[in-house]
Amino acid sequence: MLLSDEEHLTIILSAIRDYTPGETDIAILIVEKVSNQLSGLVNQQFSTQDIYDEVVECFDFYNDFIKEKNIDLKFINDDVYELVLMYLNMIVEEYNEMDA
Repeated sequence: MLLSDEEHLTIILSAIRDYTPGETDIAILIVEKVSNQLSGLVNQQFSTQDIYDEVVECFDFYNDFIKEKNIDLKFINDDVYELVLMYLNMIVEEYNEMDA
């Protein structure tokens, strides 16, 4: 795990704070915030799998958090997990094609 539980909580709380129903998407906010947090780890190497794992960890943390706190927000469903994986794979494929 690249990010700590405290960093995950900060990402989740920040995403909830920035969320506006009908205008933003909580999953996209989380992906953006994870990406921003990871971009600050300039001295550390990580793979696309590491990025996906951090996003999934935050999605799971978010779903557990809103359930535990009984917050009236939508859960992030399995389709979103698959969509993130698909986009990361597309990015890797495009990068590999450019590198060839």
